[in-house]
Amino acid sequence: MNSQKVWLLGTALATPGKAIGNDQIGEWTGKGEEWVIPKTGIQNRFYLSDGASLDDLGAVVAKKAIRNSSLRVDPRKMLFNLRGMVLKLFMTQFAWIDFYTASSHCLSSGSWKIK
Repeated sequence: MNSQKVWLLGTALATPGKAIGNDQIGEWTGKGEEWVIPKTGIQNRFYLSDGASLDDLGAVVAKKAIRNSSLRVDPRKMLFNLRGMVLKLFMTQFAWIDFYTASSHCLSSGSWKIK
């Protein structure tokens, strides 16, 4: 078995801007906070705004992670896999997914709005 060392050089977090509280979920489902919180522990859910995508959110996270790391790179020359297994695992473990989208697999500097 071939083993390699892996270093985590930078981390970041971003949440979509639209918070949906349990009161709204209760209106949609007929279940109140007294049911939702004990079952899920979730206080709020965050939804992407209309027209936004996970790639947009991924670009924000990637820029923050690079800024928080010791890396000094030109992001215009980088290609990121932001919709791979790690994000999918995170999404399925910690969020309710209403629908799945086809993976775009890679995010290039075009989504970063970098000239």
